[in-house]
Amino acid sequence: MKPLYLAWSLSAALTAIVMSLYGDFLAFTSLPAVMVVCTLCFLLCRFVDRHRLLGTLLLIPSFFLLGFLLRLFLTAGSQQTGMGFREWMLTRGEDAGFSIMYVCGLILGAGFFFSITVYYFTMVQYRISFLALLGLMPCVLYAKVIADIDNVCLLIIAALEILLHISVRRAPIKGLKPFSFLGAPLCFVFMVLLLSAAIPKENDARYYDRFETLFLGETGADTPDEDYSHLSDYSGNADFFSEMTSRRLYNIQGTSGRYYKRQNFDLYDFDQDRWAPAPGWNEPVTPINDWRSTHLSLSFSSLQEAMRHAERLEPGFAEKYGLEGLINGPDLVDPVTSTRIQPIGFTPAYYLASPSSIAVFSTDAESILASPSGTYQNKGGAKPDLPYYAGYSETFFHRQASLPGWIQTGIADMPMDISDDMLSDLYQILHRHHSRLDLTAKAFADQQSDAGQYRKDMEENTACISQKLQELALGLTGECRSDREKAAALLNYFEEGDFIYDVEYKPRDTSPEYFLFTSRRGSCSDYASAYVLLARAAGLTVRYAEGFLAEGTSWEDFYVIRNTGAHAWPEVYLPNTGWVNVEPTVGREETKHFSDELGRHLLKLLPDGSLVRLVIFAGFLIGLLFVLLRLLLPLAAELIFRIRICFAPLDACAILIYRHLLKKAENKGLHNPQAMTPREFADALMEMQRPSDRDTAPELGLLSHILELILYAPAPDISSLPDRKTLIRLYQAGAKALRK
Repeated sequence: MKPLYLAWSLSAALTAIVMSLYGDFLAFTSLPAVMVVCTLCFLLCRFVDRHRLLGTLLLIPSFFLLGFLLRLFLTAGSQQTGMGFREWMLTRGEDAGFSIMYVCGLILGAGFFFSITVYYFTMVQYRISFLALLGLMPCVLYAKVIADIDNVCLLIIAALEILLHISVRRAPIKGLKPFSFLGAPLCFVFMVLLLSAAIPKENDARYYDRFETLFLGETGADTPDEDYSHLSDYSGNADFFSEMTSRRLYNIQGTSGRYYKRQNFDLYDFDQDRWAPAPGWNEPVTPINDWRSTHLSLSFSSLQEAMRHAERLEPGFAEKYGLEGLINGPDLVDPVTSTRIQPIGFTPAYYLASPSSIAVFSTDAESILASPSGTYQNKGGAKPDLPYYAGYSETFFHRQASLPGWIQTGIADMPMDISDDMLSDLYQILHRHHSRLDLTAKAFADQQSDAGQYRKDMEENTACISQKLQELALGLTGECRSDREKAAALLNYFEEGDFIYDVEYKPRDTSPEYFLFTSRRGSCSDYASAYVLLARAAGLTVRYAEGFLAEGTSWEDFYVIRNTGAHAWPEVYLPNTGWVNVEPTVGREETKHFSDELGRHLLKLLPDGSLVRLVIFAGFLIGLLFVLLRLLLPLAAELIFRIRICFAPLDACAILIYRHLLKKAENKGLHNPQAMTPREFADALMEMQRPSDRDTAPELGLLSHILELILYAPAPDISSLPDRKTLIRLYQAGAKALRK
């Protein structure tokens, strides 16, 4: 088969395999379009290759036409689906058949790219290494969207590249001598493995952990639960951080907070040193629409407007509670933001909640319930009838900019009892004057009332805190005048103390006392537990939360949550503010000596040393094996030949010797020895030697005479042939001549 046809087949196969990412049916139905695009591109390349000047002039408008069509398809696709092309690709389209314009753009872009590159590295400048690299590109795309590439696709790519390599070897293109059939692929595989070890990896692909298990003996990726949606009866997920893998669990598109809560725990089990949820506070009971209508009023800007309105209605309200700075200060804005969260490979039974969350929305929104602690769940657990790509959206107050300004006004430093009176008066003033802002006052008052009830419900568990922890907490917060100052003082204790973050550390005692006073080393669960207990001993309203930390990517407004992002942190209630996340966990031990952002980035760029050593060692073994085979195979072949001539008849022995010498001479560079007569061959061997080394002339002459008798005599007399020992001596003479 001609290389051109195989190259076309490879480009079409690569494009079709990319399309198979969006479903086998779509790959099958789009195959005719893929073939047409690849055919047109190959015809264009062929024309440019044969008519350089005219072809280049034709190529320029072709690029402009391609850009215009891609822009047309992607813009129309955005209007059609309501999502950008990037989101459509990363979520595998959700409904790829509906987004026909995006499908056309993908076929056109991928088909053009693969056709141009495959044609160039095949028909213009043959490079098997670059062709193999092109074959890896669909696999990279599969890894980025966390899909399992079908092994049949890998076999198709490999088979086409091998056939293409064989066909080019038999018919070299433009006089370019291709690499050896075995050496080039092995060399390329070695280089790919070495580079993959040295270059930082996202560790996104499901197969990566299996690769580590197979070759490095690391802990592999466990297959997630069927719906990956069970909730825990006890805390501790983050304690197993060192046993987790880098499997991606969620994609996040849009403005993102850093913390995403999975569930809350309230009661500390001092015997088992773990947390458990309190009855009532984590049970989903409120329909999501009712939850949203209530929590939409918990806006800083709305509360500021309500206070200003109350002051205008009944002057003296601001002075009574010391709110002049807040009322007369600049406007605070905490906009409502929406973000889209995409579970990878499972349907959610619980929904991750970001700070200041208002509500979540999914395909089956009516079944979502909210718990008093601010977590969301489905009524009946996971929904197996929903497609695995069914994501959900979440709305929340984006308070990254407004929260510091809100705290600086001093409203968060107000004592709890005074805050209760202020919110009650605010509601009464607004309600008397029939202001719609009374809903905001009521929402903040109800939230604060719930926080007070939560603290009362935890009093019995708080009383079990050891005397040693109580003394430490009171010593750290004794001079603080507000809950905010107490929370900050406790946080400062962890930040300035000699604590070390170490997920590998296994303490002999798991109690908070041992962590705080002895080891001062542990995971985020140890930090969060110790902080919550100290905060409760100091009189704060605080709870323990477990969830994930979102990671940024190279794309703006796109984040990921991995299994290794499991995290635990405290949530502290501040008057007139709400529940606020605090972070007592100090930095990782291995990054502690990097004080700037550049250092942290450099740490991520460190190579995978284990894999590098593995690849180098494997390459050394392969090279050593190659050298041994290079030396041993000729010796083995020579031994087999000697055995054959020892047992063959004399005439057959002479012919075997002659053919073997012909092959050796051809390998030595003698031009077309097969066309020579025995006499001409003997003369050619003599000419290959230096005059001083022509001591084998008699033997070579006798060998040619014997061969002429056997090959050309009408009835050769076998009895006239010399004995086997003589024939072997003549062969040795010919081999000696070739060695010289």
